Amino acid sequence: APVPNFDRIGGCDPYVRVYAQVWRNGRTLRRRVYDSLDYTDKVRHASKSLDFAEIDLRQRALGGNGNSDKPRGPVVCGDVRLELYDQDERMSDDHMFDLWFHTAFVEALGDDGERGVITFTKPEIDRAAKDKRSRNFAPGFTVTLKLARFAGEAAEGDPWKEYEDAAAANDASASGRTGSSSDAFSPSEGELSGPGAK
Repeated sequence: APVPNFDRIGGCDPYVRVYAQVWRNGRTLRRRVYDSLDYTDKVRHASKSLDFAEIDLRQRALGGNGNSDKPRGPVVCGDVRLELYDQDERMSDDHMFDLWFHTAFVEALGDDGERGVITFTKPEIDRAAKDKRSRNFAPGFTVTLKLARFAGEAAEGDPWKEYEDAAAANDASASGRTGSSSDAFSPSEGELSGPGAK
């Protein structure tokens, strides 16, 4: 089946954690900026018969990022790590796979609808690449991310904004100049799609 196979009945109950990572003053700093479990009461099961599974990263009223009616996903900049898990009720959750990308290699979603889309194939996905017998991941397994340039102000209390401000201030004080940040991105349609996504 194209959907990752981690449950006894097949398929999985996927959720995602997003981490921002930067290199500062000779060390790597990593911070979790998003956990889909914070924004849902129940993780939806993705059946093994599905061609793809979709996880919407846009935060909604359920504790989301505030007072706006317009949902917004996590804002990321620089090195980004996505960890995907299978939620289990009786046992510990399975760490299914990881993805890494850098926002400098992402162009904002344009009129053509193609830019801002990153697709990872099975050999490019940590943990899935090691599944040579396709026990958990089909040979044609892919993950597609849809992103858009973030044009607004980060929400109050946004962990990435706080993190980047602190890092920029630290860099500025160390070098005597003001810091600048790279382009930030957010899910355009809030999608993290699995195999066969179009």
